[in-house]
Amino acid sequence: MWLPRARDIKPSFFKNEDLAELDPKARLLFIGLWCLADREGRLCDRPKRIKAELFPYEECNIDGLLTNLHNTGFIIRYNIGGAKYIQVVNFLKYQNPYVNEKASDIPPAPVDASKVIAKIQQGSSKGIADADPRSAVSCSLSTVPCLLSTDLLSSPKPDDEITAPKETKGKVFDDDSPPMVLAERLKTRILENLPNARVPKDLRGWCGEIDKMIRLDKRDPADIEQIIDWAQADDFWKANIMSGKKLREKFDRLTLQKQRGDRNRRQPIPQCDSDDDWIIQK
Repeated sequence: MWLPRARDIKPSFFKNEDLAELDPKARLLFIGLWCLADREGRLCDRPKRIKAELFPYEECNIDGLLTNLHNTGFIIRYNIGGAKYIQVVNFLKYQNPYVNEKASDIPPAPVDASKVIAKIQQGSSKGIADADPRSAVSCSLSTVPCLLSTDLLSSPKPDDEITAPKETKGKVFDDDSPPMVLAERLKTRILENLPNARVPKDLRGWCGEIDKMIRLDKRDPADIEQIIDWAQADDFWKANIMSGKKLREKFDRLTLQKQRGDRNRRQPIPQCDSDDDWIIQK
């Protein structure tokens, strides 16, 4: 049984020129696949079932639309041991699956991207099967565009600017992802206190620590935001919480001290409404 999930969609999706070449139903199908895919962006390639889930009231050729998405590089349709699957390309780059979402039990697409791209640059036409010679796998050269698909969040580049993907260190976080938003907030608050503070331009390290706080430590992003603001307003802690790593390391202590301060502020303070309140009754 498939369990549709809530996913993110960004405004730049609607301006992507490669998607614009596809049938509107193919574009809608592409969005729907995100909701059906597991946390790794994979799902079973079952056109009839996909139609029942995403287009229950319309007549359309889902198999043909899936082929169009495959040929234009937005998904990979692959076969392992006779079972058919779909991989949404760049899924984890633009989606942030819920921390408790079930792990994928679908095998990944058996394609070594670096080897395939190298073969393309060398002018080889032997196909993907040569790049990954597992006998149980059935692939075709038509899978190649999937590895070179246009970044959905980037402006299209001229043909002479297209190069092989560059390897980056660490996970990539969207600008509006919780780790990046919180990392930016921490950076901003630090600079408000100390304009010349040495803070990194690349916040992926901080994002990684905050991502661990959310995924592994089960911290609520709203609580992290409150602790950031509180720590950077505290005379002692604003000099000690200067990175995402320190924020994670001291989070429990920060939380306890904030709670103690909140309790002290809630204690009632005697108020005098009139001069009569100062009269001692005999």
